[in-house]
Amino acid sequence: MWIEKGQRRSCVNAERFEMMTKRITVQDGDKNLPHSPQNRPYPVEVGQGRVYRWCSCGLSQSQPWCDDSHEGTSYEPITFEAPVNGIFYMCGCKKSDNKPYCFGNCMGHSSRQWSPDTW
Repeated sequence: MWIEKGQRRSCVNAERFEMMTKRITVQDGDKNLPHSPQNRPYPVEVGQGRVYRWCSCGLSQSQPWCDDSHEGTSYEPITFEAPVNGIFYMCGCKKSDNKPYCFGNCMGHSSRQWSPDTW
């Protein structure tokens, strides 16, 4: 299957395409899981020393930032101060192992647990 990416075309298999475009949503039995607005990060420009509030519930209309849509849920925004100026990749699936930053969990990546045997 070919997909358009701006001026480029890429070949991906149907399963990979479905994973790239599928939205993860909260099922009726999963009230403790956050809503996942998208299965990819939000690349955002941040300013050094500026304080940001990342949406952890997935309900905000101003993703990836919190707009207080979490009120009435068990979720709270994650507040952080940008250490440098630059583009940060903020988690869009809300299931990152390194919140609020994207760690690739929605694409099948997850953190590797450290153990003394790995050295």
